[in-house]
Amino acid sequence: MDQALVEVTTISDSLLYSVDSLRGLYSSGKVNVQIYSSHWRGKDVQTKIISEGKGKYLTDSSAGGIDVRESRNDDLMILSSLLVFAVMVIFRTQVYRLFKEYFALVKTFRVRQKFDLITAQDPVSPASLGFMLMYALFIGAAVVNLFIKHSFSGLDGRFPFIDAEAGTLTWGLYAFGLAFLSIFLKIPLVNIVSSIFNLRRHAELHFYAYFRMSLLIAFLVFIMSLILFISGENYQDILLIGFRWLLLGILAIRLIMMYLILNNAFNVKKMHLISYLCSSEFIPLIMFIKTLFR
Repeated sequence: MDQALVEVTTISDSLLYSVDSLRGLYSSGKVNVQIYSSHWRGKDVQTKIISEGKGKYLTDSSAGGIDVRESRNDDLMILSSLLVFAVMVIFRTQVYRLFKEYFALVKTFRVRQKFDLITAQDPVSPASLGFMLMYALFIGAAVVNLFIKHSFSGLDGRFPFIDAEAGTLTWGLYAFGLAFLSIFLKIPLVNIVSSIFNLRRHAELHFYAYFRMSLLIAFLVFIMSLILFISGENYQDILLIGFRWLLLGILAIRLIMMYLILNNAFNVKKMHLISYLCSSEFIPLIMFIKTLFR
């Protein structure tokens, strides 16, 4: 209580304290209680204020709240960040020209896209899969950094296949797997939708334009997670809100750029192109935004 150790127990039990006694002891109307456990189960922990009235004990569960946070693990952040930068150095050394092409900021946000070097690689070639793994690594490392700093207890139940009590590293690995799966499944999604709209010959252009922008966005998300990690406690909540809205703005820019790029490449009516983008880009983006701001 208020940074002082007052109780140690090895059993699951109820601890009762007199509110009036605590108020007098700490000379304050508010007492901060911290609970530490190596086997934390948030769903088994409750805070209640109990009062006696009309011969009964009445409880008000809304009077107390629990904010779950993992202890800071700077080593995990350092290791995940070193892994990210090490992988980037390896790719830059081994496939320099391809690395430079993927991370060319000016070319990425240009309406007239050229992928002469990138399209020489099949979407499922080892080099392309390697960059997809790098994309997933950016997302996984960013999730690790964010979860070390924030509890995100509101995610409980949102992903039924993930244990609500999972640790930071587990969430990072799940994010890595989901990110890789989502970008890999983008290939058949674009092929199927482009075939339906009779735009199959431009499917490769669509995928590479989308992936190159997504790779840069994922790297930016990783860098922003580092900024959030090293930020002071007083600015974390504000920065986290700004992080979400900045990410939303960047994703909106990606959608607009996809329209401009494909409109320049496709010789089709605008409504036909908009319908195509709604199926291949807009609907998946809405699903992601609902998860982000739920």
